[in-house]
Amino acid sequence: MLLLHEWFSFPAYPAPKIIDYPASFHAGAGVFALSDGHCVSRKWLGDTIKPPITGIPLKLGNNTPQPVDAGTAKDLIWWASITTVHD
Repeated sequence: MLLLHEWFSFPAYPAPKIIDYPASFHAGAGVFALSDGHCVSRKWLGDTIKPPITGIPLKLGNNTPQPVDAGTAKDLIWWASITTVHD
């Protein structure tokens, strides 16, 4: 497993991007339903991953500000760990 500083400084790995922002309606947390039937809740640590609710839909795609804050970096690594196929 890569450490946080390795993830963001290793040239083979592109900068993390949020393509579709997860919900943060549950007191700043999001809930994921996984294919094996269980759900996981995560209280987001960063500010980038939980933009303020304005009523204006967020733009989808590669619009993640770089560099992300430390809390969002931890969130993205966690997110990848539960949604990525492992060798």
